[in-house]
Amino acid sequence: MQSNLTNAQFNLNISIDEQNKIKNYANLKGKSVEEFIIESVNNQILLESDQEYTSMLSKRTPLILEDLWDNEKDAAYDNL
Repeated sequence: MQSNLTNAQFNLNISIDEQNKIKNYANLKGKSVEEFIIESVNNQILLESDQEYTSMLSKRTPLILEDLWDNEKDAAYDNL
């Protein structure tokens, strides 16, 4: 049997205090609990992805820029 569902249900067991905190934050933002949770999770994923990309880029940058930095003009900075 084929289903036309585009959404799936997700259950999360949290304490009453956590639930109330989420409800209050969602209310302050003018969002439903569902909207608030989805937005929060997506923002966290984006933040962590950006941090991982930045970390990866910072490891590669010296290799990429090595040819640019290795010249007579900039040699004075090698001993700093």
